[in-house]
This record gives sequence, C-alpha cells and structure tokens, in this order.
Amino acid sequence: MASTNSNHSGRGLRHGLAAAAAGIGQAAAATGKATAAAVRHPGDTIDRARKVTRALPVAWHSVKPTLTGRVDDWRREYAYTLGQQAFVYGFPYLYNAELRHRWVTQKPETETTPYMAVNHFWHARGLWDVSDRAGVSPNIDTLYSWAWADLREEPLILSHPDMGARYFTFELVAFTSDNYDYVGMRATGSQAGDFALIGPGWSGDLPEGVRRTATAPTPWVLIVGRTLVEGEEDLPAVHALQRQYRLTPLHLFGEEGATLPERRDVPVPVDPAEDPLGPWKTLNAALAENPLPTHHDILLRQFAEIGIGPGLDVEAQPEPVKEGLIRAAATAVPMLEQQLLSGQWAELVNGWRYPQGEVGHYGDDFLRRAAEQSLVGIAVNDPEEAVYLTAFTDDADETLTTGRYELRFEAGSLPEDGSLTLYLQPDSPGPERESNWLPTPQQGIWYAALRMYLPRPEVIDARWHCPPIKRVG
Repeated sequence: MASTNSNHSGRGLRHGLAAAAAGIGQAAAATGKATAAAVRHPGDTIDRARKVTRALPVAWHSVKPTLTGRVDDWRREYAYTLGQQAFVYGFPYLYNAELRHRWVTQKPETETTPYMAVNHFWHARGLWDVSDRAGVSPNIDTLYSWAWADLREEPLILSHPDMGARYFTFELVAFTSDNYDYVGMRATGSQAGDFALIGPGWSGDLPEGVRRTATAPTPWVLIVGRTLVEGEEDLPAVHALQRQYRLTPLHLFGEEGATLPERRDVPVPVDPAEDPLGPWKTLNAALAENPLPTHHDILLRQFAEIGIGPGLDVEAQPEPVKEGLIRAAATAVPMLEQQLLSGQWAELVNGWRYPQGEVGHYGDDFLRRAAEQSLVGIAVNDPEEAVYLTAFTDDADETLTTGRYELRFEAGSLPEDGSLTLYLQPDSPGPERESNWLPTPQQGIWYAALRMYLPRPEVIDARWHCPPIKRVG
C-alpha cells in the first residue's frame, strides 16, 4: 500500500480514513419533488439512497403502473421501460448539467461549495469534514481545486508551478463522467509545466513548451484538482501553490498581465419541481451540446422514438409517452441508488469494498457509469492514481453505527514497521490516543473511507487486504 503522507504515528492513515453519517428516513412523496431532489442536489448520496429505497413516490396518479398484467396503453409502458434505459444512459449528462449550473451561477450558502466562472478555478480553503455534502466523502488530506472548462472554441492551457515532493493531481473528466487524462505527479511529473486541454475537432499548433493532453471526448470538461495537505499547519503553503494554478485560453497564453473575463452563461436546467418533464428537457439539451460517440447511434435511434436525444422536443410526444417518461424519471434514480448500495460493483474483503479496475472508464457500461462514477461522487479516480476503499459494516457484518470501534494494523501490514490502532468512536479515547482518533457521529449510521494515493499493484488488484473494523463497545 502506498501512502504519500503516512508515518509511524499513523497520521497519514488517519488523514486518509474518513467517516460520514448516513441518515435513515422516508422518500419524497410527490413525483416532481422526488425527481427534483434527485437531480438538483448531487451529493449526500448514501443519505439519499437509504431514504429513497424505503419508499417510491406515491403521487403518480395518471402514471401509476398497472399491477394486473393488463396494459392500458402500450405507448405509456414502452416509454416507461425505454425511458429508464435512456435515463441511465444520460444520467451523467443530466447530473453534470445541473452541477455546472449550480457551481457557475448559484452563489453558495457555505464556503465549502464551489462557485466559479467558466474556465476559472475554485479552490477549497479548508479541509472537508463530515458536515460537508458537496458530492464527495469527507476529505482531510487534500484540498480540492475545481473548474468547468469550455473547450468548444480553442484549447485551454492548464499551468502549475514546481510542486517539489508534494503529491498533486488534476483529473480531467469528460461530461460522461469518464476520465480521459491526468496532469500531476504520477502522469506528467512535478516540475512546473503548461498543458493544453483540447476539445474534439480542434487542430492547430501549440506554443513552444506547452504539452498536449489527450483530446477530450466532449467539449465541456470538469477539472478535479487535489493537492496534499499535511495538517492544518500546512494550509498556507498549499494556498500559495493554488494561487499559481492557471487556466488560460490559447489566444491569451503568453500575454503579460492578460486577464480572462468572468463567464457564467451556461445552459439553465429545467426545474423538475416546476415541470415533471424537466429532466428530459435538460438531458436533451446536454446531449446536443456534447457530441455522442457514433457507435451509440443504434441506441439513440431507439431513444428518439420517445423524444429523447440531442435537441429533440419531448413535449411533442403523445400524452401517454410523456406520462411514461415522468414515471421513468421518478424511479430511475432510486434504482441507481439501490444498485450502488448493493455493493455488487466491488470486491468485498474484510468488510471493505475494493473497486474494480474499470472504474473511471466505464464507458459503454452505462449502469456502472451512472451509479458508480457519476452518482457516487461526481467523478472517480483511476485506480493507478488513487484507490478509495469503503466500509459500511464491521467484522461481524453489522452496520456501522453508534458505538466504539477499532481498526488495527498488525506489525508488517503497513509501509511502516510497527503496528497501528485507529479508534473510531464519537468521544475521545483519551489524551494519549487522540492522535489516532477518528471521530464518528454521536448517533446514526456512518461509513468509513480509506484513501490511498499512488497505490501499489497489490492494492489495485486487492492482494493487500485491509483489516476489518471491529466493534469494541
């Protein structure tokens, strides 16, 4: 197991291990409200999943499915079944359209929610704890740097200073939620550099010294930057590095003192709370602005039969088709969340879920692309860059909840020589143990996440087994 910030006190592992509460409750009752909650607020996934799986929306009325085996209108049922498939296919586009609009145009209520103009970075200033719900698990070892990049007109040059021995990475994510390239310590080295982000269809020359990254499969790209932080006292040094991260359009690159105007003109998603067909209208618009692979044509021809596809008008469909689509949008997200909670997407070892090697590049595996990349946390690293293990149960296969737990690594099972015990509990284990204490919620269900950056092959292929979490009180 490789860890860029582990030491004999276990500080690195404590930084890499995060616990989060997950509440239990009831799902929203109305179809429009349930769909709105699902697509307008990416994040808090485990909370929402456990709630939604308790009940399905009940206010379907005219779109209520028949349970007798008799089909009142074949068009409604066909639109419902095909619509679910279309929703799974298009979920990353819908998710990212909502996320882009929120982060670019909606001023945040807290300082931990990204807010930035197009082609500008937003930098996290502090470490994210369990109170944050921005679509990712608590993170107390890296600071995020996010940006929405528009590559339709020309390349965008990503620049960073010399990073020395500090771990950092910029994950380049297509609108599909698949990663298509990286800039960072592992991928391109730590020396200062300038890297061209190139959209589909662009051809031309780059300035001398600018390195080309892989051509993006979509003109809109999400940049997910992460910079290692060695505790609170290290924050000023990381902030100084973040201030030197640059995004410069090609036509301005090299101009002394050039400034990029702030743009916030991104498409506005249709609010599903106001229009139950809103998700489909937003999806059609997002598909139109991000060209689709040609080998998806046969699938898109099927979706077009119910008004779903680039630039299509879902309002032009017959009423039974629209009713089926409304129901499909209301049930598809709970289906994705149940698939995510099933754990079938990972290899289970000692209660820890090891992600499979395709993660980050699910491509035509649309179900896993939607649930295990997009829904679970906006984007997911390639295993070669980082492996995140998650645990929802202890060594007795019991759900992690209120109580005292321990995670013990025996001597020789870490990059260090000595043994290590971490204490996962609501209250302090005592002054002499607080350096190895990971606070958990006072009540309710929680889960643990172990982040390992630049992992060794035995972590990636699950030959290294993380010990189980044991309940001790």
